Amino acid sequence: MKNIFIVILILCCHTAASQSENIDSLYNELRTHLQEDTTRVKLLILLGNVEQQNHNLADSFTLKALEISQKINWQMGVFIVADKWGHSF
Repeated sequence: MKNIFIVILILCCHTAASQSENIDSLYNELRTHLQEDTTRVKLLILLGNVEQQNHNLADSFTLKALEISQKINWQMGVFIVADKWGHSF
């Protein structure tokens, strides 16, 4: 029983570290991809999803994704943001 607990603990720590690296990668990609296009919108939406614990930060990413989607006339981005907000209330 003790061995199972240790294995689960190791797996949880490894998963948490991997998630942190993925979030850092998204932030780095957002910093380097400055062009306002669908790629930037997708990055903002992803960051809005992973930062759900910080509602203000998540909302700011999502709002920026909506602004860019409207600016470049990308209706799918507008739809994704509306769907995300619809599920959050």
